[in-house]
Amino acid sequence: MLFYTGFIFLATWQLFTSIPTILCDRIRVQYPFKSDTSLDSGRRLRYVAFGDSWASGVNWGPPSENTEFDFPDDQKVCQCRRMREAYPAQLLDDPDRSYIGGRDLELTFLACHGAQFEDVPHQLQALDPTIVPDFATLMIGGNPAGFAEILADCIFLPDRDRDYGPEYPDPDGECWKTLERVRTKLESTWFHLELFKTLNAIQNERRMWLNPNFRLYVLSYSGLFNHDDPACNDWTFGIWPGKKPLLTTELRHAINNVLDHGRKVYDNLINHVLYSPKVQYIDLNHVFAGHRFCEPTEASTFEAQMDNSWLYGLTWPDCIPLEYSFVHYANDNDGRQQSRAWQFCRNCGGLGELGELQRVMHPNGQGHEAYKNALKEIIRRDFGKVQPDVFAVRHQKYLY
Repeated sequence: MLFYTGFIFLATWQLFTSIPTILCDRIRVQYPFKSDTSLDSGRRLRYVAFGDSWASGVNWGPPSENTEFDFPDDQKVCQCRRMREAYPAQLLDDPDRSYIGGRDLELTFLACHGAQFEDVPHQLQALDPTIVPDFATLMIGGNPAGFAEILADCIFLPDRDRDYGPEYPDPDGECWKTLERVRTKLESTWFHLELFKTLNAIQNERRMWLNPNFRLYVLSYSGLFNHDDPACNDWTFGIWPGKKPLLTTELRHAINNVLDHGRKVYDNLINHVLYSPKVQYIDLNHVFAGHRFCEPTEASTFEAQMDNSWLYGLTWPDCIPLEYSFVHYANDNDGRQQSRAWQFCRNCGGLGELGELQRVMHPNGQGHEAYKNALKEIIRRDFGKVQPDVFAVRHQKYLY
């Protein structure tokens, strides 16, 4: 069965990756831009950030130019919630340019909170047609895999009226069932093919395909817990009285094991089975070492634990409305239409829609900085030295 599945993957990969080559041999690709793709020292490098909330960040508090990447565009602020503390924006703002040979960096920030596999092609469509990217990052898969369900059913238990059953490791509890469900999904053909289609949507886009220097770095999620130290065995992130699952070493091991399994799936699928010299999966789990939840601290208190963590913890939210720019019409009791222009970016009606709760278990500013620093070294390897203008010479006839 494994041989058969691997054969199908390889055959499908060869079919999809051969199509652009066949087309380019017969058709001149028409572009609305002039080629400027040499990697000489005078040209800035163009970076595109794709992905979900681990790439975009998760906003909270009053909208501010200091925190929101898309400020003052209210619709973008609410839709994708890109933050200035996120590693793509930190990379843009970093004054050190040695990792790209002293050149300037241009960022197109397309990652979006809540993104699924099928959303990445839509992010790609939003890329300015005049931009020829040199490299891109992608963080995707946590939402379709169901990682948020693990947090809900094993840690927070946010639904006050739901019976979550016994705590882990009881197989009758919702936590145990959810962990098994997520692991099964990570191993499913559906999940593998959706990831495969997402990668192809990016690397087979004509500008990326024709640029031999283009690189796509698929970045991993970090583990959430130190799962060995017993100091927080009696702690809980449960929200409601009577729903307070303990963060035992056994539970933390189980959650981290599922995340570890996901990283192994990505490494095998991207770096081995579906190998492409332009696409690389980068496991960055190590960058959070010593700064996950439940790490040993000198004070061994919950407060010290929160201060040490590079992941957001749970803080009780404020209710912060944000006025949308569009108008929604609804009929009142007399049949007349009334204008309702107020919507809520940080929705005050449900716990699941509050930014302060949604950012939990996401990197904070220090966590994004760790990703940024690791990413710089990866980029330095491929773009730290000025390279010859091979793209324009080889593919000039396709670009005009």
